[in-house]
Amino acid sequence: MTTTLSWSRGALSVRWCGGAVLVTCGPDAILLDAPPDLLAHLPADALPRIRAVLVTSGRPRSVGGLVPLWCALLDDRATDAPLPLHAPLGEERSAALADAFSRGWPDAWSVPVDSAVPGEPTEIGPFLVHATSIGIVEPTPRRGFAREVSGVALAVQVDGARIVFAAGATNGGALKRALRDADLAIVEVGVRPWSVGGAARLDPAAAAALTHTCADVWLVGDDGAPVSAGGEQ
Repeated sequence: MTTTLSWSRGALSVRWCGGAVLVTCGPDAILLDAPPDLLAHLPADALPRIRAVLVTSGRPRSVGGLVPLWCALLDDRATDAPLPLHAPLGEERSAALADAFSRGWPDAWSVPVDSAVPGEPTEIGPFLVHATSIGIVEPTPRRGFAREVSGVALAVQVDGARIVFAAGATNGGALKRALRDADLAIVEVGVRPWSVGGAARLDPAAAAALTHTCADVWLVGDDGAPVSAGGEQ
């Protein structure tokens, strides 16, 4: 079972959920990414508190758990308010999944899909989210091969803290700028064995170099398990 990582400051808490990040402040929560096995790692009491879901890309590890999450919320949400989904500008898979859910459950609450436009803040309750365009590595149908696709690093500002999440990222200046001086940086690194080359995954050493200005750092593997972590666990 994946080790739980947690970080807190005042009313703010952050939890690693095996590929997703749950950010909670008081009664409100947002979810960053939705891997296929999300529900196995997400605390049950968090479900009705989620105000929005934000995904870093359209890769399976980021969006594969969206429909199971929405189906679980059919029983756990006590409101008919929309549950927004924020995806990188131009990413189409998230919108397709939201459309499929809405068609399958037309009487459920709506899932409006918005673009996380780089440079423009998104306000969700007490959370202010900024997206930075970065390259992201995605497996292809060709066994063991990877390609680079567009995605975003997500920076959440809430309760005086700045949390940055970068999933599946390649190395680059944009990523370094997004991570600079974060109170908590959560960076996914490549640990799964891929037999063939392609786009280069961020390795632990490169990620550590990019996060040296951050107060606390979680390096998490693309298998969902922590690689190293600073701060509260």
